[in-house]
Amino acid sequence: MTVNRAKCGEIFRNIATQYDLVNTLMTLGLHHGWRDALVQKLWCDLPQGQGDVLVLDLATGTGDVAMAIGDAAQRVPSHSNGCSGGCAVVAVDRCEEMLRLALIKAEAWKENNALGSRQALSFVAGDAAALPFRSSCFDACTVAFGLRNFEPLECCLEEVRRVLRPSGRLLVLECSRPAHPVLRLLHGWYMRWVVPCLGWAVTGDYRAYRYLNDSVAEFPSGEELCVVLRRCGFTTDPPRPMLLGAVTLYSARVPPHEAR
Repeated sequence: MTVNRAKCGEIFRNIATQYDLVNTLMTLGLHHGWRDALVQKLWCDLPQGQGDVLVLDLATGTGDVAMAIGDAAQRVPSHSNGCSGGCAVVAVDRCEEMLRLALIKAEAWKENNALGSRQALSFVAGDAAALPFRSSCFDACTVAFGLRNFEPLECCLEEVRRVLRPSGRLLVLECSRPAHPVLRLLHGWYMRWVVPCLGWAVTGDYRAYRYLNDSVAEFPSGEELCVVLRRCGFTTDPPRPMLLGAVTLYSARVPPHEAR
């Protein structure tokens, strides 16, 4: 099932208001732990002695990862990873309805967390294929469950590499396919039949969650995605499978002292 950029945008507009609820139901709430693992890995990977940190969160959706990064920035002592300055997160999505909901959530989040001057969060409408930022301006980039919607994939990854500083980190959390044949069969059945029916029951849109299944089935998984990342100029760490391989955390880096 191939869906072009316009159709993909329409799908996410249609499910935006129920997006968080369906994510919680179809993962049984486990996606919160996966998100926390992504954020923890981000802080572990940031260079020692870093001053102010600027993080790009792509395909932010309703902003959960961006706000989790802000939460972590408040909890992590400055000496624990060498970061002594503030943290600013720029959250980007091309679906304006998702961003509208993210802004509503962010206002409540800012009030509840009483953010100080060391943290900042902003939202920008934009496309990963043509990011509206100068080169070498971000220390890190996160993408949670959105990379498989990037089109064309390698063009978007090269654009991410452009806006990252030398030694900048890219952290990707993405659906994947279990390596074990039996687990892959069970995973395929769940994604093909259970998830679309659940999505339809909540949102009334069967097609959106059938697209989720098809996009996962067609997207490179595990070491296959690492090969794509290296082809786009990143160095990669070994992928970290979670939930028996149904989800994978990827860590990549722009080479140090890369000429721009």
